[in-house]
Amino acid sequence: MLRRIAPFALLLACSMLEAAPIKLVTGPDYAPFADPALPNGGIATELVIAAFQQAGEQTALEWRPWSNGYHATLKGEFVATFPYMRTPEREKVFLYSEPLFDLKFYVFGHAGAALDGRNLASLKGHRYCQPLGWALLPAIDAMVKSGDLLIQRPNDMTACLKLIAAGHSDFTITDKEQGLRSIAKSAKAQSDIVPLGGQMDSLSLHLIVPRALPNGEEILKRFNQGLQAVRAR
Repeated sequence: MLRRIAPFALLLACSMLEAAPIKLVTGPDYAPFADPALPNGGIATELVIAAFQQAGEQTALEWRPWSNGYHATLKGEFVATFPYMRTPEREKVFLYSEPLFDLKFYVFGHAGAALDGRNLASLKGHRYCQPLGWALLPAIDAMVKSGDLLIQRPNDMTACLKLIAAGHSDFTITDKEQGLRSIAKSAKAQSDIVPLGGQMDSLSLHLIVPRALPNGEEILKRFNQGLQAVRAR
């Protein structure tokens, strides 16, 4: 009897594993892409879940601070996290999906400030605020490492805008739509924080899966297929 039960139990266990949802994590205060207060968690959250569903996968989503969720995914607590830009450091340890959204980056600071992301010299010597866990643009990363910028790293963009509004920081850099959405949420920032100068850079956002995940490439392949199917509808 036990010999008959054992194969059945093994088959049942395998079925349960196959049915386990894909564990995802993302972070807050990144409108319009990700925030638990947004409809469906934001447009990136909605797109990622729809792509997995199109691929026949159920998901379980958790919200954490950006740096926490990133490192938890790297440690294997989650299958994937999103939305993230490409950086050389991340590419060493993560696989990237096809692009989710394209971003257009601008400097945000006090109206009238002589700051322009197309002219890096105009940023030199200023205080730059970037949320913890957010990637630095390559040119800005080089300026921070050379000591040309003093970087401040609070938990989220709302905190950066408050620092700028209070005069404790000079500027931040983010996607234009994301920055305007964040300003609209913050009463302190609405008065005079605006995009300054011209477009500094353009990059894309992605879902990322740890390279160390045994079936990571297969999961990413199915996700990309689901993403293509969602966009074809």
